[in-house]
Amino acid sequence: MTKFMDQIISYNNQAINAGWIDKPPVIVFTKQGLDTIKNNPYDKEHINKFLAKLEEYYSKNMILSEAYVLLKYNLQYLLSKI
Repeated sequence: MTKFMDQIISYNNQAINAGWIDKPPVIVFTKQGLDTIKNNPYDKEHINKFLAKLEEYYSKNMILSEAYVLLKYNLQYLLSKI
């Protein structure tokens, strides 16, 4: 589980570097949120809260669809394996 989360964190950093995530509050949220999930990978509540907030940012056009889909589907996959 740790390697998978490290990969998602790497994807997030790449999305930030590519400009897919460029709003400071979203950058802070994704970095902190993914670290929390990495430390508690079996906590479905944390993952679902992260996904809900991610959806909110996406609906407000604060994150590009490329980053949104990348994070969403990888975390949904994680949820399916718990």
